Amino acid sequence: GVITYTAPTSGASATLSSGTATIANGTASVTATADATAGSYTVGASAGFGTSATFSLTNVAAAATIAVTASTIAVTEGATFSGKVATFTDSNAAENAASDFTAKIDWGDGSSSTGVVSTAAGGGFSATGTHQYAEAGTKPVVVTVTDSNGVVGSATHNAIVDDAPLTAGAAASFTAVEGALFIGQVGTFTDGNSLAVAGDFTATIEWGDGNSSTGAVTAAGNGFAVNATHKYAEEGTQSVTVTIADKEGSKATDAATAVVADAALQTTTAGTVAFVAATAQAKALATFSDPGGAEPLADYSATVDWGDGSSAEAATVSGPDSLGLFTITGSHNYATVGTDPITITLHHDTAPNATIAATADVGGPEMFNSPGGDVTVDVVNGKLQIITGSTVASSTTLSEVNSLTLNGKNGVANSFTLDYSGGTFDVPGGITFNGGALPGTPSNSLTIKGGAFNTDTFTFTGAHNGSVALGANGQVVSYTNLTPLTNTGTATDAVFNLPAGTATVTLDSTSAGTVEVVSGTGTFETTTLASPSGSLTVNANGNTVNVTDNFYSNFSGQLVVNGAANKLSVHALAAGTLAATEAATLSGTVATFSDPNGALAASSYSATIDWGDGSSAATAAISGPDANGVFTVSGSHVYAEESATAKTATVVVHRASATDVTVSDTVNVADAPLTGTSASISAGLTVTGTVASFSDPDTADATADYSATIDWGDGSSAASGTVSASGTAGSFNVLGNHTYSNANPHTITVTVSHGTDQPLVIHSPEPGNPVPFSVTDHTYVIGTGTITVSAANGILSGDKGPTQLSVTAGTATGAQGGTFVANADGSFTYAPGSSFPGYDSTQVTVTDTSGDKGTVTVTVLSQHAGVVWKFYESVLNRVPDAAGLQYWTNYFNTGGNTGDMA
Repeated sequence: GVITYTAPTSGASATLSSGTATIANGTASVTATADATAGSYTVGASAGFGTSATFSLTNVAAAATIAVTASTIAVTEGATFSGKVATFTDSNAAENAASDFTAKIDWGDGSSSTGVVSTAAGGGFSATGTHQYAEAGTKPVVVTVTDSNGVVGSATHNAIVDDAPLTAGAAASFTAVEGALFIGQVGTFTDGNSLAVAGDFTATIEWGDGNSSTGAVTAAGNGFAVNATHKYAEEGTQSVTVTIADKEGSKATDAATAVVADAALQTTTAGTVAFVAATAQAKALATFSDPGGAEPLADYSATVDWGDGSSAEAATVSGPDSLGLFTITGSHNYATVGTDPITITLHHDTAPNATIAATADVGGPEMFNSPGGDVTVDVVNGKLQIITGSTVASSTTLSEVNSLTLNGKNGVANSFTLDYSGGTFDVPGGITFNGGALPGTPSNSLTIKGGAFNTDTFTFTGAHNGSVALGANGQVVSYTNLTPLTNTGTATDAVFNLPAGTATVTLDSTSAGTVEVVSGTGTFETTTLASPSGSLTVNANGNTVNVTDNFYSNFSGQLVVNGAANKLSVHALAAGTLAATEAATLSGTVATFSDPNGALAASSYSATIDWGDGSSAATAAISGPDANGVFTVSGSHVYAEESATAKTATVVVHRASATDVTVSDTVNVADAPLTGTSASISAGLTVTGTVASFSDPDTADATADYSATIDWGDGSSAASGTVSASGTAGSFNVLGNHTYSNANPHTITVTVSHGTDQPLVIHSPEPGNPVPFSVTDHTYVIGTGTITVSAANGILSGDKGPTQLSVTAGTATGAQGGTFVANADGSFTYAPGSSFPGYDSTQVTVTDTSGDKGTVTVTVLSQHAGVVWKFYESVLNRVPDAAGLQYWTNYFNTGGNTGDMA
């Protein structure tokens, strides 16, 4: 049941206690709605309580009120405030103690706490609290006091939070290299605000060379460090100034010293440099470039140690050329033939000296003493070789040899061969073959073969001296004590000057043969010798060879003996030097020939080609004759592999009833060029996997035959790449791993090397790291007029991206008619419209250097709207909805009490 009591005046409170009556099956309760005094009252009980009863009404009091006065709060950000936040009085103070009250403190920065209530001296009560502000500014502090009966009182007062001072660290120094990117720490500082974070600060560095840039602030120990990047153009010592600012505008300046070293020069040696003995010659020895940029020639110098025991000499530095390369040139006179190590020392300002090694290959008159037996002279890859048996006993750059003399060994057989199979060559001062002393030496012979020569045999009676001129004004070959002399050359290309006396020319055939005498004009005349006793006697008188036969006299030419009965062989010439590429078809002319007996149909001749690579000899095609009676021998072939040494393609031309004629071509087989393909690189700071691909027409090579280097395009040192097969024969990938320190796009340059091939360069674009960035909406509490917000507190404050952010500058009209003028650095101004309701907002676009964009909402609030905003954030943990913001702002604008909102 319910007992209801009504008092005459509102605002009273009372306690009802039971008298003598018994209330069965129910609970008595009273709602006091009027003033009353203590005493006994009769109240009516509703049905269910039985008869009326008498109860006592005690503890009667008038309605309590709490008056709160907020206290002044002044503190520095990061420091702990502890003290009084408000005083208050209670109309029922006589009946209430301090323990009957609770105090809640809303600190105005989104946080709240419970205060401590105590009795104040002189009457009333005080509330105290403890708090630490993370940021400077004016903070509206709301103190709400509630008693044990639910009566509430509150007051608001602004806390003044000062900006904590910044303190720069001790002056420091760092080192850098001119032309290279410096990345590192340039300063340190501390903030009196212990709650500060790195995002609260900006840093600007004046590098001392007229350039400035922003730095990155990071936490370091009990303070912060400033890191930055910069590239100095010149060496020297620079005074660096680091200016740090926080969001509230406090600044500190740190000093540093940059010690910029000269960049080490990048050098390239000339390798092996050819000199001629006993001749002063100036030679280019090396090149270099300066990573710090080309400087005046006077800033560079070089000395050369020639490696022959002479004193070091100054070299000449010239350049740079269009590629920025300088050339080091030195002049020296080597006394003797041989190989000497050259050491070049390059100096440049304060840069470390660079040491470059080269080799001097000194040539000149060359002499070789034979150990006896077979000795061959030929030229391979520009080197004049002397081979004893199968061993290369000497190798000298051909251009460095003025003359060549080979001395046979006394008492043993000496067999000299001058071999032109690898191509014709010339020693200006001549080549002399001296046989061993006679008669103690069993035999001395000389064979001239290859080039444009056929097989002809000359047998002389007794030892003789003489010379051979290989072609008009051609190589002169002298000889002494030789018997016999063997020439494998063509008649038109050699003139034998025989010594005075008589020599007998005999056929090397068991059948009758034909002697062919070729005149200086190229005409052919023949005579037949009976075999085996037929011979011609030749007398040498000056430069004229007289054939003592009734048919001929006074021919200045070459005597050639062929052993085919009454049939002259064709006159054949090799094509010379052919250029082939591995795995590609070589096709074309390999030889030409004419028939001294008169041209027949092409089908009357046949030819084969041995390509010199171990493959079977192939049938060649013969076409012609042309108007001059010349036939062409053609063939095609595919070399499977390149060769460091030239191949010899041997062409044999056959005609019935005549001796086959053999000529040889030199074939240089080059490595097939590689072809490359750039890789598709995914965006991101880290690149892992394939950075380029390439293929080789020669599918027989393995991955170990290739090497690769990767220039990542960000200034870091080139790294080795890993070459792996891609699954298809001859196809490969280059793999690498790298992490970039910035989000900019880069070009990855991959260089693939393969044997002596020209390196293959492949460029792969790396798109950078277009990572979206996060932005923060901003709210500002203003008065009623125009405001200007600095960059430190502006739209970009607290926002972070992978690169520098900027605001799309311009003017925009807010949602409530105000005018926003935004600047690129995030600062802005706002002017309220004519009917400013206490709040307004707009959106601005933020962009980073990679082009990524974000949107920031900027909201401005009046003081009343700011209270509403903070209440929603602190009590409801959200920003106000539009309807709530509008209602309460208007409520306060028209005189409403902020306590009503609570």
